[in-house]
Amino acid sequence: TRSSLLSCYESIVDGELESKHSNVAGQFDLFSVGFDGGAIDSPAYEYPSLPEFSLRELLVLEKESSGMYFSGHMADNYSRHIAALGVDKISDILDDFSDESTVTNQKYKDKSAVRIAGIITAKKTKVTKNGSTMAYLTVEDRLGEIEVVVFAKQYSQYYSDLYTDNAVAIRGNISAEEGEDPQILLSSVEALISNASYVEEKTAEPEKKNVLYIRVKDQKDERIPLIYRISALNRGQTQVVLFDDSTRKSLAMKNILLDPTDKVLAKLRDIFGQNDVVLR
Repeated sequence: TRSSLLSCYESIVDGELESKHSNVAGQFDLFSVGFDGGAIDSPAYEYPSLPEFSLRELLVLEKESSGMYFSGHMADNYSRHIAALGVDKISDILDDFSDESTVTNQKYKDKSAVRIAGIITAKKTKVTKNGSTMAYLTVEDRLGEIEVVVFAKQYSQYYSDLYTDNAVAIRGNISAEEGEDPQILLSSVEALISNASYVEEKTAEPEKKNVLYIRVKDQKDERIPLIYRISALNRGQTQVVLFDDSTRKSLAMKNILLDPTDKVLAKLRDIFGQNDVVLR
């Protein structure tokens, strides 16, 4: 497995370098030579038995190392939710604005309302003249990628879901200027549910919705973005409420519902403190 290879490749390389260094220096010991004068073969390396990375982890590593996916696509893990939404394919939108398209068979036009689903592969923010923040996203499905423009109002409302590698469904309108690639102007966004969680949500009986309280220093606490990432990987039905220690006020986090397993709670307590994460 690649997890086994990655866990030990550094020690293998170090061992080979050390062996070559010894050979160059003429450092042979008595036991490295057989009785017939020939070198004794080294025993086969035994790789540790480790579970393979998840598909998401494999794809992230592939993208980081090569810029491409080989084992599938990040969106594959959300195919059930995407199919249920009945979204527009990015490639179809791009085809209608390519040089080969004609007006007569064009389904998508400037200002057409669309809904796409995919992975946010890049994000760039910009501070406007009035001091608010807007963003430019690159969203990719299996067959194409397109730029999504998020104006300040929508960015303020949905920023918790707008981060790189998150899987999202986006509603918006096409903006197509002559000679330019089409963009989508975002109006709303929702996080996609993974295949496993999507099935569970449809078949499982309703559970009691607890509330997870997390104490933070203030609303600018640098640890808060970690909650979004943990929630994205552990979606459930539990709402998260932040207790602001500076104002002594509580604030519910928008669009955050997580599964408070023992592992998730332990991770949050490592980040915020044992007494600052309470499930009620």
